[in-house]
Amino acid sequence: MVKAPGGPSHYYTALAVFALLLLDAPWGGSVTEIIDTRRSWAKTRKCCILHDMPESKGRVIGIGGVFLKSPDQQGLSRWYAENLGIPLDAYGGKFEWLSRDTPPREHLTAWSVFPNASTYFDPSTAPFMINYIVDDLDALLSKL
Repeated sequence: MVKAPGGPSHYYTALAVFALLLLDAPWGGSVTEIIDTRRSWAKTRKCCILHDMPESKGRVIGIGGVFLKSPDQQGLSRWYAENLGIPLDAYGGKFEWLSRDTPPREHLTAWSVFPNASTYFDPSTAPFMINYIVDDLDALLSKL
């Protein structure tokens, strides 16, 4: 096991996010195909994740962003780039992907490491934040 700078919690966060792609979906469907068409490690990856999803409104249709805090922001970012192949720029990483809609819509998942002192996650005290893309925010809120 390669330990990421900033502690093992970041390593397990990466595994948890990856595991979401491998597990059956909570609505009974499953991930049927993941296509990684990256041309090189330095370029943005384009992924298309196809799965069986209900047609009702008010649901998560993707991950908008994954954000981590670390006492060693640069070191952890470098670790993810070197060991997991996440292409990084000055703001972090990004993954472009297509929806299953007809015609497909382009989406983007942002990935970034923040310093521990960042107040961007406030009022949460968690060392990570996941942003979801939803198809209809009002419909989702009415279900909760």
